[in-house]
Amino acid sequence: MLTKADFRVDSGSGVWFPRHQQPDFGYSDGTESALLKKIEACKDRSVFSEEFFPFADWSEEYHLCRDRGNLFRIFDEELKPGTRIFELGAGCGAITRFLGEKGCHVTAVEGAPARARIAKARCADLPGVQVFCANFQDLDFSADSFDLVTLIGVFEYSALFFEGSSPFEKSLALARRHMSEKSLLVLAIENQLGLKYFNGMKEDHLGKRFFGINGLYQMGKKTAQTFTRRTLSEMVHAAGLKNQRFYYPFPDYKIPKLLLTEEAFRCDPLKPNQLINGFKSRDYGSESAPLFHEASVFEGLQEEGIASSFAHSFLLVASQGQVARPDWMARLYATGRKAAFSTETMIREDQNGKMVVEKGLLAARTPVPESGKFTVVHSLRQKAPFLEGFLMSYEMERTLLLEGSRAWPLLKDLLVNYLDFLVFRSQDGALPGGWFDAIPSNIVKTSAGLVYFDDEWTIHRSLPIQLVFMRGMVALFGTVESSWVKQVPHRSLEETMKEIFESKQIAWNEQIRADVLGLDSEIHEVIFPRASASSYRDELASVLDRDLNRVRLKNRYPILGKIKRRLLRFKA
Repeated sequence: MLTKADFRVDSGSGVWFPRHQQPDFGYSDGTESALLKKIEACKDRSVFSEEFFPFADWSEEYHLCRDRGNLFRIFDEELKPGTRIFELGAGCGAITRFLGEKGCHVTAVEGAPARARIAKARCADLPGVQVFCANFQDLDFSADSFDLVTLIGVFEYSALFFEGSSPFEKSLALARRHMSEKSLLVLAIENQLGLKYFNGMKEDHLGKRFFGINGLYQMGKKTAQTFTRRTLSEMVHAAGLKNQRFYYPFPDYKIPKLLLTEEAFRCDPLKPNQLINGFKSRDYGSESAPLFHEASVFEGLQEEGIASSFAHSFLLVASQGQVARPDWMARLYATGRKAAFSTETMIREDQNGKMVVEKGLLAARTPVPESGKFTVVHSLRQKAPFLEGFLMSYEMERTLLLEGSRAWPLLKDLLVNYLDFLVFRSQDGALPGGWFDAIPSNIVKTSAGLVYFDDEWTIHRSLPIQLVFMRGMVALFGTVESSWVKQVPHRSLEETMKEIFESKQIAWNEQIRADVLGLDSEIHEVIFPRASASSYRDELASVLDRDLNRVRLKNRYPILGKIKRRLLRFKA
Protein backbone atom coordinates (compact mmCIF):
# COMPACT_ATOMS: atom_id res chain seq x y z
CA MET A 1 0.00 0.00 0.00
CA LEU A 2 1.19 3.49 -0.83
CA THR A 3 1.32 6.25 1.77
CA LYS A 4 2.06 9.88 0.98
CA ALA A 5 5.73 9.22 1.80
CA ASP A 6 5.88 6.87 -1.18
CA PHE A 7 5.23 9.68 -3.68
CA ARG A 8 7.47 12.24 -5.31
CA VAL A 9 6.37 15.46 -6.99
CA ASP A 10 6.97 15.83 -10.71
CA SER A 11 8.62 19.22 -11.12
CA GLY A 12 7.17 19.74 -14.57
CA SER A 13 3.50 19.15 -13.83
CA GLY A 14 3.30 19.47 -10.05
CA VAL A 15 1.56 16.06 -9.82
CA TRP A 16 2.67 13.57 -7.16
CA PHE A 17 3.60 10.17 -8.66
CA PRO A 18 4.65 6.94 -6.88
CA ARG A 19 8.42 6.73 -6.49
CA HIS A 20 8.82 3.14 -7.64
CA GLN A 21 5.87 2.41 -9.90
CA GLN A 22 3.73 4.19 -12.45
CA PRO A 23 -0.06 3.99 -12.37
CA ASP A 24 -1.59 2.18 -15.31
CA PHE A 25 -5.26 3.13 -15.01
CA GLY A 26 -5.95 3.88 -18.67
CA TYR A 27 -9.31 5.66 -18.57
CA SER A 28 -9.53 8.31 -21.29
CA ASP A 29 -12.10 9.96 -23.52
CA GLY A 30 -9.45 10.97 -26.06
CA THR A 31 -9.70 14.72 -25.46
CA GLU A 32 -7.07 15.14 -22.75
CA SER A 33 -4.35 16.65 -24.94
CA ALA A 34 -6.63 19.34 -26.37
CA LEU A 35 -8.11 20.05 -22.94
CA LEU A 36 -4.71 20.56 -21.31
CA LYS A 37 -3.68 22.89 -24.12
CA LYS A 38 -6.84 24.96 -23.67
CA ILE A 39 -6.42 25.24 -19.90
CA GLU A 40 -2.74 26.15 -20.12
CA ALA A 41 -3.62 28.93 -22.58
CA CYS A 42 -5.99 30.53 -20.04
CA LYS A 43 -4.76 33.11 -17.53
CA ASP A 44 -7.95 32.76 -15.51
CA ARG A 45 -8.60 29.11 -14.64
CA SER A 46 -11.20 29.76 -11.96
CA VAL A 47 -14.69 28.27 -11.81
CA PHE A 48 -16.14 31.44 -13.35
CA SER A 49 -13.45 31.98 -15.97
CA GLU A 50 -14.90 33.29 -19.21
CA GLU A 51 -11.82 32.20 -21.13
CA PHE A 52 -13.16 28.63 -21.35
CA PHE A 53 -16.11 29.73 -23.51
CA PRO A 54 -17.27 28.58 -25.99
CA PHE A 55 -17.12 24.81 -25.46
CA ALA A 56 -16.07 22.86 -28.52
CA ASP A 57 -18.00 19.71 -27.61
CA TRP A 58 -19.66 17.77 -24.80
CA SER A 59 -16.30 16.73 -23.34
CA GLU A 60 -15.20 20.35 -22.90
CA GLU A 61 -18.57 21.30 -21.44
CA TYR A 62 -18.35 18.46 -18.91
CA HIS A 63 -14.81 19.24 -17.79
CA LEU A 64 -14.98 23.04 -17.82
CA CYS A 65 -18.55 24.16 -17.18
CA ARG A 66 -19.38 26.05 -14.01
CA ASP A 67 -22.19 23.73 -12.96
CA ARG A 68 -20.00 20.81 -11.88
CA GLY A 69 -19.36 22.31 -8.44
CA ASN A 70 -23.05 23.01 -7.77
CA LEU A 71 -23.30 19.63 -6.05
CA PHE A 72 -21.15 21.03 -3.25
CA ARG A 73 -22.92 24.35 -2.83
CA ILE A 74 -25.33 22.59 -0.47
CA PHE A 75 -22.52 22.18 2.09
CA ASP A 76 -22.79 25.71 3.45
CA GLU A 77 -21.47 24.79 6.89
CA GLU A 78 -18.96 22.09 5.98
CA LEU A 79 -16.88 23.82 3.29
CA LYS A 80 -14.75 26.22 5.30
CA PRO A 81 -11.14 27.27 4.77
CA GLY A 82 -9.03 24.37 6.01
CA THR A 83 -11.68 21.68 5.52
CA ARG A 84 -9.83 18.47 4.64
CA ILE A 85 -11.14 16.72 1.55
CA PHE A 86 -10.12 13.39 0.01
CA GLU A 87 -11.28 13.47 -3.62
CA LEU A 88 -11.22 10.01 -5.16
CA GLY A 89 -11.33 10.33 -8.93
CA ALA A 90 -10.49 13.97 -9.60
CA GLY A 91 -10.81 13.59 -13.36
CA CYS A 92 -9.74 16.83 -15.01
CA GLY A 93 -10.16 18.91 -11.87
CA ALA A 94 -13.53 20.67 -12.27
CA ILE A 95 -14.70 19.87 -8.74
CA THR A 96 -11.15 20.00 -7.40
CA ARG A 97 -11.00 23.61 -8.55
CA PHE A 98 -14.34 24.45 -6.89
CA LEU A 99 -13.27 22.97 -3.56
CA GLY A 100 -9.84 24.60 -3.73
CA GLU A 101 -11.38 28.02 -4.28
CA LYS A 102 -13.34 27.54 -1.06
CA GLY A 103 -10.02 27.37 0.78
CA CYS A 104 -10.29 23.64 1.43
CA HIS A 105 -7.21 21.43 1.73
CA VAL A 106 -7.83 19.00 -1.11
CA THR A 107 -5.99 15.70 -1.56
CA ALA A 108 -7.10 14.76 -5.06
CA VAL A 109 -6.37 11.32 -6.52
CA GLU A 110 -6.62 10.50 -10.21
CA GLY A 111 -5.52 7.22 -11.79
CA ALA A 112 -4.93 8.45 -15.34
CA PRO A 113 -1.66 10.40 -15.63
CA ALA A 114 -2.93 12.66 -18.43
CA ARG A 115 -5.98 13.64 -16.40
CA ALA A 116 -3.97 14.14 -13.23
CA ARG A 117 -1.80 16.65 -15.10
CA ILE A 118 -4.91 18.49 -16.33
CA ALA A 119 -6.37 18.61 -12.80
CA LYS A 120 -3.14 20.08 -11.44
CA ALA A 121 -2.95 22.61 -14.28
CA ARG A 122 -6.52 23.69 -13.52
CA CYS A 123 -5.57 24.23 -9.86
CA ALA A 124 -2.00 25.49 -10.34
CA ASP A 125 -2.64 28.71 -8.40
CA LEU A 126 -4.32 26.99 -5.44
CA PRO A 127 -1.74 26.07 -2.76
CA GLY A 128 -4.24 23.99 -0.81
CA VAL A 129 -4.65 21.45 -3.62
CA GLN A 130 -2.39 18.41 -4.05
CA VAL A 131 -2.95 16.02 -6.96
CA PHE A 132 -1.75 12.41 -6.66
CA CYS A 133 -1.67 9.95 -9.55
CA ALA A 134 -2.23 6.38 -8.37
CA ASN A 135 -4.55 3.41 -8.56
CA PHE A 136 -7.11 3.55 -5.79
CA GLN A 137 -6.55 0.01 -4.60
CA ASP A 138 -2.89 0.83 -3.86
CA LEU A 139 -3.61 3.79 -1.58
CA ASP A 140 -3.51 4.19 2.17
CA PHE A 141 -3.60 7.83 3.23
CA SER A 142 -5.46 6.93 6.41
CA ALA A 143 -2.77 8.58 8.52
CA ASP A 144 -4.73 11.69 7.60
CA SER A 145 -8.32 11.99 8.71
CA PHE A 146 -10.52 13.77 6.20
CA ASP A 147 -13.70 15.76 6.80
CA LEU A 148 -15.18 14.83 3.42
CA VAL A 149 -14.43 11.92 1.11
CA THR A 150 -15.87 12.20 -2.39
CA LEU A 151 -16.79 9.69 -5.09
CA ILE A 152 -18.31 11.87 -7.82
CA GLY A 153 -18.96 9.89 -10.99
CA VAL A 154 -16.42 7.34 -9.77
CA PHE A 155 -18.17 4.63 -7.76
CA GLU A 156 -19.79 3.11 -10.87
CA TYR A 157 -16.30 2.43 -12.26
CA SER A 158 -15.09 0.49 -9.20
CA ALA A 159 -14.73 -2.75 -11.20
CA LEU A 160 -12.14 -1.03 -13.39
CA PHE A 161 -9.74 -0.10 -10.61
CA PHE A 162 -10.28 -2.80 -7.95
CA GLU A 163 -9.11 -6.32 -8.74
CA GLY A 164 -10.94 -9.45 -7.64
CA SER A 165 -14.44 -9.88 -6.36
CA SER A 166 -16.59 -7.27 -4.60
CA PRO A 167 -15.03 -4.18 -6.22
CA PHE A 168 -17.84 -1.91 -5.09
CA GLU A 169 -17.52 -3.03 -1.49
CA LYS A 170 -13.76 -2.42 -1.72
CA SER A 171 -14.33 1.06 -3.08
CA LEU A 172 -16.58 1.95 -0.14
CA ALA A 173 -14.13 0.34 2.30
CA LEU A 174 -11.36 2.58 0.94
CA ALA A 175 -13.50 5.66 1.46
CA ARG A 176 -14.56 4.50 4.92
CA ARG A 177 -10.95 3.88 5.96
CA HIS A 178 -10.17 7.56 5.46
CA MET A 179 -13.14 8.84 7.45
CA SER A 180 -13.62 9.63 11.11
CA GLU A 181 -16.92 9.17 12.90
CA LYS A 182 -18.06 12.66 11.91
CA SER A 183 -16.73 12.63 8.34
CA LEU A 184 -19.08 12.72 5.36
CA LEU A 185 -19.02 10.54 2.26
CA VAL A 186 -20.33 12.44 -0.77
CA LEU A 187 -21.21 10.09 -3.64
CA ALA A 188 -22.81 10.99 -6.98
CA ILE A 189 -23.93 8.41 -9.53
CA GLU A 190 -26.52 7.85 -12.24
CA ASN A 191 -29.69 6.02 -11.23
CA GLN A 192 -30.09 2.60 -12.83
CA LEU A 193 -33.82 3.30 -12.99
CA GLY A 194 -33.57 6.94 -14.08
CA LEU A 195 -36.75 7.95 -15.90
CA LYS A 196 -34.78 9.17 -18.91
CA TYR A 197 -33.63 5.59 -19.56
CA PHE A 198 -37.26 4.41 -19.77
CA ASN A 199 -37.71 7.31 -22.19
CA GLY A 200 -35.34 5.79 -24.73
CA MET A 201 -32.08 7.50 -23.79
CA LYS A 202 -28.92 5.44 -23.79
CA GLU A 203 -27.21 4.18 -20.66
CA ASP A 204 -24.62 6.88 -20.08
CA HIS A 205 -21.55 4.63 -19.81
CA LEU A 206 -22.20 1.77 -22.23
CA GLY A 207 -24.24 3.69 -24.80
CA LYS A 208 -27.03 1.11 -25.07
CA ARG A 209 -30.75 1.77 -24.73
CA PHE A 210 -32.63 0.03 -21.91
CA PHE A 211 -29.42 -1.68 -20.79
CA GLY A 212 -29.49 -0.65 -17.13
CA ILE A 213 -33.23 -0.84 -16.59
CA ASN A 214 -33.20 -4.38 -17.97
CA GLY A 215 -30.54 -5.31 -15.43
CA LEU A 216 -27.99 -6.43 -18.02
CA TYR A 217 -24.92 -5.51 -16.00
CA GLN A 218 -22.73 -8.59 -15.48
CA MET A 219 -20.78 -8.88 -12.26
CA GLY A 220 -17.15 -9.76 -12.81
CA LYS A 221 -16.87 -7.74 -16.01
CA LYS A 222 -14.72 -4.63 -16.00
CA THR A 223 -17.47 -2.21 -16.99
CA ALA A 224 -19.31 0.60 -15.29
CA GLN A 225 -22.43 -0.30 -13.33
CA THR A 226 -25.17 1.81 -11.78
CA PHE A 227 -27.66 0.92 -9.05
CA THR A 228 -31.16 1.58 -7.82
CA ARG A 229 -31.72 3.85 -4.87
CA ARG A 230 -32.38 0.99 -2.45
CA THR A 231 -29.39 -1.08 -3.58
CA LEU A 232 -27.04 1.90 -3.34
CA SER A 233 -28.31 2.76 0.12
CA GLU A 234 -27.89 -0.83 1.32
CA MET A 235 -24.32 -1.03 0.01
CA VAL A 236 -23.32 2.19 1.76
CA HIS A 237 -25.08 1.05 4.95
CA ALA A 238 -23.15 -2.25 4.86
CA ALA A 239 -19.92 -0.23 4.69
CA GLY A 240 -20.75 1.19 8.13
CA LEU A 241 -22.29 4.49 7.01
CA LYS A 242 -25.76 4.06 8.41
CA ASN A 243 -26.88 7.67 8.44
CA GLN A 244 -27.74 8.81 4.93
CA ARG A 245 -29.48 11.55 3.01
CA PHE A 246 -30.28 11.53 -0.70
CA TYR A 247 -30.46 14.58 -2.94
CA TYR A 248 -31.62 14.60 -6.56
CA PRO A 249 -29.73 16.63 -9.19
CA PHE A 250 -31.33 17.56 -12.53
CA PRO A 251 -30.81 17.10 -15.35
CA ASP A 252 -28.23 14.91 -13.58
CA TYR A 253 -25.15 15.09 -11.36
CA LYS A 254 -22.89 15.86 -14.36
CA ILE A 255 -24.52 19.22 -15.10
CA PRO A 256 -26.49 19.89 -11.90
CA LYS A 257 -28.66 22.96 -12.41
CA LEU A 258 -31.41 21.89 -9.98
CA LEU A 259 -31.14 19.98 -6.70
CA LEU A 260 -34.20 18.60 -4.93
CA THR A 261 -34.54 17.06 -1.49
CA GLU A 262 -36.68 14.09 -0.55
CA GLU A 263 -39.06 16.55 1.10
CA ALA A 264 -39.48 18.41 -2.20
CA PHE A 265 -41.10 15.37 -3.82
CA ARG A 266 -43.64 15.28 -0.99
CA CYS A 267 -44.54 18.96 -1.25
CA ASP A 268 -47.59 19.32 -3.49
CA PRO A 269 -47.54 23.15 -3.65
CA LEU A 270 -43.94 23.07 -4.94
CA LYS A 271 -44.90 20.96 -7.98
CA PRO A 272 -41.35 19.68 -8.40
CA ASN A 273 -42.18 18.15 -11.79
CA GLN A 274 -42.55 21.70 -13.14
CA LEU A 275 -39.10 22.59 -11.83
CA ILE A 276 -37.69 19.43 -13.43
CA ASN A 277 -39.35 20.38 -16.71
CA GLY A 278 -37.13 23.45 -16.89
CA PHE A 279 -34.00 21.28 -16.92
CA LYS A 280 -34.78 18.50 -19.33
CA SER A 281 -32.74 15.30 -19.40
CA ARG A 282 -29.93 14.94 -21.90
CA ASP A 283 -28.89 11.92 -23.92
CA TYR A 284 -25.12 12.19 -24.06
CA GLY A 285 -24.80 9.32 -26.50
CA SER A 286 -27.16 10.68 -29.15
CA GLU A 287 -30.09 13.03 -29.69
CA SER A 288 -32.88 10.47 -29.74
CA ALA A 289 -36.55 11.38 -29.64
CA PRO A 290 -38.21 10.83 -26.25
CA LEU A 291 -41.08 8.42 -25.96
CA PHE A 292 -43.02 10.51 -23.44
CA HIS A 293 -43.09 13.86 -21.63
CA GLU A 294 -40.98 13.24 -18.53
CA ALA A 295 -42.37 16.04 -16.37
CA SER A 296 -45.90 14.71 -16.87
CA VAL A 297 -44.82 11.22 -15.85
CA PHE A 298 -42.98 12.62 -12.81
CA GLU A 299 -46.28 14.20 -11.76
CA GLY A 300 -47.90 10.76 -11.56
CA LEU A 301 -44.89 9.30 -9.77
CA GLN A 302 -45.11 12.11 -7.21
CA GLU A 303 -48.73 11.25 -6.53
CA GLU A 304 -47.68 7.65 -5.88
CA GLY A 305 -44.83 8.75 -3.62
CA ILE A 306 -42.11 7.07 -5.71
CA ALA A 307 -40.76 9.93 -7.86
CA SER A 308 -37.36 10.09 -6.18
CA SER A 309 -36.68 6.45 -7.10
CA PHE A 310 -36.81 7.48 -10.77
CA ALA A 311 -34.62 10.60 -10.59
CA HIS A 312 -31.95 10.55 -13.27
CA SER A 313 -29.11 10.48 -10.73
CA PHE A 314 -28.37 10.56 -7.02
CA LEU A 315 -26.26 12.65 -4.70
CA LEU A 316 -25.83 10.59 -1.52
CA VAL A 317 -24.38 12.02 1.70
CA ALA A 318 -23.56 9.41 4.33
CA SER A 319 -21.77 9.22 7.66
CA GLN A 320 -21.28 7.11 10.73
CA GLY A 321 -22.33 10.20 12.67
CA GLN A 322 -25.17 12.61 12.02
CA VAL A 323 -26.11 13.90 8.58
CA ALA A 324 -27.79 17.28 8.84
CA ARG A 325 -31.29 17.73 7.48
CA PRO A 326 -31.43 20.55 4.91
CA ASP A 327 -33.54 23.61 5.62
CA TRP A 328 -34.44 23.97 1.93
CA MET A 329 -36.34 21.92 -0.66
CA ALA A 330 -34.94 23.12 -3.99
CA ARG A 331 -31.86 24.94 -5.24
CA LEU A 332 -31.59 26.23 -8.81
CA TYR A 333 -28.50 27.62 -10.52
CA ALA A 334 -28.03 30.03 -13.41
CA THR A 335 -24.31 29.95 -14.19
CA GLY A 336 -24.16 30.26 -17.97
CA ARG A 337 -24.26 34.06 -17.78
CA LYS A 338 -21.36 36.39 -17.15
CA ALA A 339 -20.05 35.82 -13.65
CA ALA A 340 -21.55 39.02 -12.23
CA PHE A 341 -25.03 37.76 -13.21
CA SER A 342 -24.78 34.15 -12.01
CA THR A 343 -27.29 33.27 -9.30
CA GLU A 344 -28.54 30.67 -6.86
CA THR A 345 -32.25 30.39 -6.11
CA MET A 346 -33.38 28.58 -2.97
CA ILE A 347 -36.93 27.49 -2.14
CA ARG A 348 -37.66 26.70 1.49
CA GLU A 349 -40.24 26.96 4.26
CA ASP A 350 -39.81 29.89 6.65
CA GLN A 351 -40.35 29.76 10.40
CA ASN A 352 -44.09 30.22 9.85
CA GLY A 353 -44.36 27.25 7.53
CA LYS A 354 -44.80 29.42 4.44
CA MET A 355 -42.81 28.74 1.31
CA VAL A 356 -40.40 31.48 0.28
CA VAL A 357 -37.93 32.03 -2.55
CA GLU A 358 -34.47 33.41 -1.75
CA LYS A 359 -32.00 34.57 -4.39
CA GLY A 360 -28.34 35.45 -4.23
CA LEU A 361 -25.33 36.05 -6.44
CA LEU A 362 -22.71 33.33 -6.80
CA ALA A 363 -19.87 35.68 -7.71
CA ALA A 364 -20.69 38.81 -5.74
CA ARG A 365 -17.15 40.22 -5.89
CA THR A 366 -16.91 40.04 -9.67
CA PRO A 367 -17.07 43.48 -11.34
CA VAL A 368 -20.29 44.15 -13.26
CA PRO A 369 -19.54 44.03 -16.99
CA GLU A 370 -19.97 47.00 -19.27
CA SER A 371 -23.49 47.34 -20.63
CA GLY A 372 -22.61 48.44 -24.16
CA LYS A 373 -25.12 50.54 -26.09
CA PHE A 374 -27.75 50.61 -23.34
CA THR A 375 -28.01 49.87 -19.66
CA VAL A 376 -28.91 46.38 -18.47
CA VAL A 377 -29.74 46.23 -14.79
CA HIS A 378 -29.67 42.91 -12.96
CA SER A 379 -31.44 43.11 -9.61
CA LEU A 380 -32.55 40.31 -7.29
CA ARG A 381 -35.44 40.13 -4.92
CA GLN A 382 -33.52 38.51 -2.12
CA LYS A 383 -36.67 37.07 -0.54
CA ALA A 384 -40.19 36.71 -1.93
CA PRO A 385 -43.24 34.49 -1.33
CA PHE A 386 -43.38 31.32 -3.40
CA LEU A 387 -46.18 31.53 -5.97
CA GLU A 388 -48.18 28.32 -6.10
CA GLY A 389 -49.73 27.49 -9.42
CA PHE A 390 -49.17 26.13 -12.92
CA LEU A 391 -46.45 27.51 -15.16
CA MET A 392 -47.80 28.75 -18.47
CA SER A 393 -44.96 26.97 -20.29
CA TYR A 394 -45.94 23.64 -18.72
CA GLU A 395 -49.56 23.98 -19.83
CA MET A 396 -48.45 24.91 -23.35
CA GLU A 397 -46.16 21.91 -23.65
CA ARG A 398 -48.86 19.53 -22.48
CA THR A 399 -51.29 20.66 -25.19
CA LEU A 400 -48.81 19.44 -27.80
CA LEU A 401 -49.04 15.93 -26.37
CA LEU A 402 -52.60 15.68 -27.64
CA GLU A 403 -53.13 13.90 -30.95
CA GLY A 404 -54.96 14.99 -34.06
CA SER A 405 -56.70 18.32 -34.43
CA ARG A 406 -57.21 19.02 -30.72
CA ALA A 407 -53.73 20.30 -29.95
CA TRP A 408 -53.46 23.47 -32.03
CA PRO A 409 -56.75 25.15 -30.96
CA LEU A 410 -55.84 24.65 -27.30
CA LEU A 411 -52.28 25.85 -27.79
CA LYS A 412 -53.46 28.83 -29.83
CA ASP A 413 -55.80 29.86 -27.01
CA LEU A 414 -52.90 29.73 -24.56
CA LEU A 415 -50.65 31.72 -26.90
CA VAL A 416 -53.35 34.35 -27.37
CA ASN A 417 -53.79 34.52 -23.58
CA TYR A 418 -50.04 35.01 -23.26
CA LEU A 419 -50.08 37.83 -25.79
CA ASP A 420 -53.13 39.38 -24.06
CA PHE A 421 -51.19 39.31 -20.80
CA LEU A 422 -48.36 41.24 -22.43
CA VAL A 423 -50.67 43.67 -24.24
CA PHE A 424 -52.45 44.56 -21.00
CA ARG A 425 -49.11 45.67 -19.50
CA SER A 426 -48.00 47.54 -22.63
CA GLN A 427 -48.43 51.12 -23.73
CA ASP A 428 -48.43 52.12 -27.38
CA GLY A 429 -47.15 48.69 -28.35
CA ALA A 430 -44.21 48.71 -25.95
CA LEU A 431 -43.52 47.03 -22.63
CA PRO A 432 -41.49 48.44 -19.72
CA GLY A 433 -37.84 47.38 -19.69
CA GLY A 434 -38.49 45.19 -16.65
CA TRP A 435 -40.61 42.84 -18.79
CA PHE A 436 -37.72 41.64 -20.93
CA ASP A 437 -37.85 38.11 -19.50
CA ALA A 438 -41.64 37.71 -19.35
CA ILE A 439 -41.55 34.37 -21.16
CA PRO A 440 -44.07 31.56 -20.40
CA SER A 441 -41.71 29.76 -18.01
CA ASN A 442 -41.67 32.95 -15.90
CA ILE A 443 -45.45 33.31 -15.80
CA VAL A 444 -47.51 31.31 -13.32
CA LYS A 445 -51.27 30.83 -13.22
CA THR A 446 -52.27 31.33 -9.59
CA SER A 447 -55.69 31.43 -7.95
CA ALA A 448 -55.56 35.21 -8.47
CA GLY A 449 -54.66 35.00 -12.17
CA LEU A 450 -51.47 35.20 -14.21
CA VAL A 451 -48.37 36.58 -12.47
CA TYR A 452 -44.97 37.42 -13.96
CA PHE A 453 -42.22 36.43 -11.55
CA ASP A 454 -38.43 36.04 -11.59
CA ASP A 455 -38.10 39.53 -13.07
CA GLU A 456 -34.35 39.93 -12.57
CA TRP A 457 -33.69 41.93 -15.72
CA THR A 458 -34.45 45.54 -16.54
CA ILE A 459 -33.43 47.14 -19.83
CA HIS A 460 -33.33 50.93 -19.57
CA ARG A 461 -35.52 51.46 -22.60
CA SER A 462 -38.98 50.40 -23.73
CA LEU A 463 -39.29 47.01 -25.40
CA PRO A 464 -41.42 46.15 -28.45
CA ILE A 465 -44.09 43.69 -27.44
CA GLN A 466 -43.04 41.60 -30.43
CA LEU A 467 -39.59 41.12 -28.86
CA VAL A 468 -40.88 39.63 -25.62
CA PHE A 469 -43.44 37.45 -27.39
CA MET A 470 -40.80 36.17 -29.80
CA ARG A 471 -38.50 35.28 -26.90
CA GLY A 472 -41.35 33.36 -25.30
CA MET A 473 -42.07 31.45 -28.49
CA VAL A 474 -38.42 30.56 -29.07
CA ALA A 475 -38.14 29.35 -25.47
CA LEU A 476 -41.26 27.20 -25.83
CA PHE A 477 -40.47 25.67 -29.21
CA GLY A 478 -36.86 25.14 -28.23
CA THR A 479 -38.13 22.90 -25.45
CA VAL A 480 -40.51 20.50 -27.16
CA GLU A 481 -39.74 17.76 -29.66
CA SER A 482 -40.32 18.16 -33.38
CA SER A 483 -42.57 15.09 -33.36
CA TRP A 484 -44.93 17.02 -31.07
CA VAL A 485 -44.48 20.34 -32.91
CA LYS A 486 -46.04 18.61 -35.94
CA GLN A 487 -49.39 19.38 -34.31
CA VAL A 488 -48.82 23.05 -35.23
CA PRO A 489 -50.34 23.74 -38.69
CA HIS A 490 -47.72 26.29 -39.78
CA ARG A 491 -44.50 25.72 -41.67
CA SER A 492 -42.34 27.88 -39.43
CA LEU A 493 -42.22 29.50 -36.03
CA GLU A 494 -42.48 32.92 -37.67
CA GLU A 495 -45.70 31.96 -39.45
CA THR A 496 -47.08 30.69 -36.15
CA MET A 497 -46.23 34.01 -34.50
CA LYS A 498 -47.88 35.93 -37.35
CA GLU A 499 -51.21 34.18 -36.78
CA ILE A 500 -51.18 35.09 -33.10
CA PHE A 501 -50.15 38.70 -33.84
CA GLU A 502 -52.89 39.05 -36.46
CA SER A 503 -55.52 37.92 -33.96
CA LYS A 504 -54.68 41.03 -31.93
CA GLN A 505 -53.90 43.31 -34.89
CA ILE A 506 -50.25 43.60 -33.92
CA ALA A 507 -47.84 44.31 -36.75
CA TRP A 508 -45.04 42.03 -37.86
CA ASN A 509 -42.97 42.76 -40.94
CA GLU A 510 -39.38 42.60 -42.17
CA GLN A 511 -38.39 45.86 -40.46
CA ILE A 512 -39.90 44.83 -37.11
CA ARG A 513 -38.24 41.44 -37.41
CA ALA A 514 -34.85 43.02 -38.07
CA ASP A 515 -35.25 45.46 -35.16
CA VAL A 516 -36.37 42.76 -32.73
CA LEU A 517 -33.61 40.32 -33.69
CA GLY A 518 -31.03 43.07 -33.46
CA LEU A 519 -32.13 44.27 -30.02
CA ASP A 520 -32.38 40.77 -28.55
CA SER A 521 -28.92 39.91 -29.88
CA GLU A 522 -27.35 43.07 -28.45
CA ILE A 523 -28.83 42.32 -25.02
CA HIS A 524 -27.60 38.74 -25.30
CA GLU A 525 -24.07 39.99 -25.93
CA VAL A 526 -24.18 42.02 -22.72
CA ILE A 527 -25.35 39.16 -20.52
CA PHE A 528 -23.50 36.08 -21.78
CA PRO A 529 -19.74 35.42 -21.77
CA ARG A 530 -17.93 35.79 -25.07
CA ALA A 531 -21.24 36.16 -26.90
CA SER A 532 -21.43 37.62 -30.40
CA ALA A 533 -24.50 39.68 -31.26
CA SER A 534 -24.14 38.96 -34.97
CA SER A 535 -23.82 35.19 -34.47
CA TYR A 536 -26.77 35.07 -32.10
CA ARG A 537 -28.88 37.13 -34.51
CA ASP A 538 -28.16 34.60 -37.27
CA GLU A 539 -29.13 31.72 -34.97
CA LEU A 540 -32.40 33.42 -34.03
CA ALA A 541 -33.22 34.05 -37.68
CA SER A 542 -32.60 30.38 -38.43
CA VAL A 543 -34.96 29.37 -35.62
CA LEU A 544 -37.75 31.61 -36.92
CA ASP A 545 -37.41 30.22 -40.45
CA ARG A 546 -36.92 26.54 -39.69
CA ASP A 547 -39.52 24.09 -40.96
CA LEU A 548 -41.55 22.93 -37.95
CA ASN A 549 -43.19 20.06 -39.81
CA ARG A 550 -40.01 18.40 -41.03
CA VAL A 551 -39.17 15.54 -38.70
CA ARG A 552 -35.43 15.05 -38.68
CA LEU A 553 -33.86 11.61 -38.36
CA LYS A 554 -32.98 12.38 -34.73
CA ASN A 555 -36.26 14.23 -34.13
CA ARG A 556 -34.57 17.25 -32.60
CA TYR A 557 -33.65 20.65 -33.95
CA PRO A 558 -30.04 21.33 -32.89
CA ILE A 559 -30.30 25.11 -33.21
CA LEU A 560 -33.61 25.20 -31.34
CA GLY A 561 -31.99 23.23 -28.53
CA LYS A 562 -28.93 25.48 -28.57
CA ILE A 563 -31.08 28.63 -28.34
CA LYS A 564 -33.18 27.06 -25.60
CA ARG A 565 -30.11 26.22 -23.51
CA ARG A 566 -28.96 29.82 -23.82
CA LEU A 567 -32.38 31.15 -22.81
CA LEU A 568 -32.36 28.88 -19.77
CA ARG A 569 -29.22 30.62 -18.56
CA PHE A 570 -31.44 33.59 -17.74
CA LYS A 571 -33.41 31.44 -15.33
CA ALA A 572 -32.66 29.99 -11.96
